[in-house]
Amino acid sequence: MGILLKIMGSVSILLLICTLICGLWIRFYPQENMQFHFVLSFAAVVVSLLTIVLFMFKK
Repeated sequence: MGILLKIMGSVSILLLICTLICGLWIRFYPQENMQFHFVLSFAAVVVSLLTIVLFMFKK
C-alpha cells in the first residue's frame, strides 16, 4: 500500500500543477472550448481526494 500511496501522491501533485498552469492559461488566453481544462481539473480533484482518504485510513 505504501508504493500505491507514493504513486497516487505523485500523480496528485502533477495533476494539481497542471491544473494551476491551465487556470493561468485560461486567465491570460481565454478560450471557447474549455472541456480539456474541465476534465483535467476534475481528475485532479478526484485523485487528490482519493489519495487523502487512503492516507487517512492507512494502518
